[in-house]
Amino acid sequence: MGTVVGQVIDYLVAQLAAPAKAAVPDAMVIDANTNDDLSSSMIWIGRNAPQDLQAGNAARGFPVLGRRSIDEDWTIPGFIDCHREGTDQKAARDPALALWDVVCHLASTDPTLGNIITSGYYVELPNAELFQPDPPQTAAARALVLFSVRFRSRYIP
Repeated sequence: MGTVVGQVIDYLVAQLAAPAKAAVPDAMVIDANTNDDLSSSMIWIGRNAPQDLQAGNAARGFPVLGRRSIDEDWTIPGFIDCHREGTDQKAARDPALALWDVVCHLASTDPTLGNIITSGYYVELPNAELFQPDPPQTAAARALVLFSVRFRSRYIP
């Protein structure tokens, strides 16, 4: 067994898709920039912005003498981006916060992410920030929630 960060990203994308659509019908959950038409309600896993290249960062430790196991502390960035026609900020903020609730619900009800995270550790959402940029000349309201997903994984190489 080795690092599980790829499995965690895949799991988050797959498990957030249905509840996100239930909360906000036009929602999409993705982990990479695509050339497809993007929704007006997005959850991005492994990005802080569409053009961002960093999908996560980790710190490694060797908790057992003789390096018999490895601890990896991963932080995966994510963000929610909702935009709506018009200047009503609430029209963009409400779906953004509804999607944030979906992310929080998954982390609280499935803290081991389908048993990907083992050794008594669990996923956490250590921070979130809400941004409401002023509507541009095109008169579109926008709300963003930037967040981090953090977890520790222990494995034997």
